[in-house]
Amino acid sequence: MVPEPHHYPHCMSHLPGIAAKTVQTSRLRSNVLYRTDGPAGTVPLVFVHGNVSSSLFWEPLMLALPREINAVAVDLRGYGDSEVAPVDGTRGIRDFSDDLAEVLADLDLEPAHLVGWSMGAGVVLQYLLDAPERVASVALVQACQDARRALARRQRGSANRRKAARRVAVLPVELVSDRDVSRQSATKQEPASRGSHE
Repeated sequence: MVPEPHHYPHCMSHLPGIAAKTVQTSRLRSNVLYRTDGPAGTVPLVFVHGNVSSSLFWEPLMLALPREINAVAVDLRGYGDSEVAPVDGTRGIRDFSDDLAEVLADLDLEPAHLVGWSMGAGVVLQYLLDAPERVASVALVQACQDARRALARRQRGSANRRKAARRVAVLPVELVSDRDVSRQSATKQEPASRGSHE
């Protein structure tokens, strides 16, 4: 007998300036993080986490971005506070990319700039390949080898696939260092002592 999967909403705490909301689509219930430090920006930037991770990974970077960026981070199915749902292994990562497509459509965040880390890089790349017209650009951070191979195949493919592949940047480095996160936290909590930390 397989136990019923459990969902524990709001079990994660967030950095000041970040909040979560639930987006219910026809596929599943997804958790989405967003900034609370002002009105949503006009440039949609969507972050997708890697395996054995969650949207929490992106919070420091989301807070470091300029206000004109509408930064959101999505928990993939079975991660963070998103619903646990089966994944069809015969579809590769398409269950994840199809979920992402519905969340972005529901939030009216298309075309969006997408950033995917590790497995999330594969998810955003699959989304780009399935719906290039709904993507402004893609950045792959520490992409898995399969995602890099797929990108290389697309660059050698048809004109449409080559055009989609030109929107991709592969970033092998960390976007925000631990030092930057520590400095930002100290600055937000103790503005008077900012000079002593630099």
